[in-house]
Amino acid sequence: MDGDIGLLARRSISDTDEIAYYVCYGPRRSSLAGLDHYQVRSWRAWYARITLSMLAHAWLVVSRALVIKGEPAPANQA
Repeated sequence: MDGDIGLLARRSISDTDEIAYYVCYGPRRSSLAGLDHYQVRSWRAWYARITLSMLAHAWLVVSRALVIKGEPAPANQA
């Protein structure tokens, strides 16, 4: 897959002084008009996001269980 790395800037609707910047990678054939649909229309993108979400959820469940037991959460261990 041939692609480009770019910088994406997003301005907040409620606070127009707030701008968020993202480094992104995408296929060269992506048009500016198609960027708002890219991440939700392909199986690969959906699968990657769901996998990451499930991993984050599992980490939160384990962290909560450890805190309830009185043990430190995983992020606090050296």
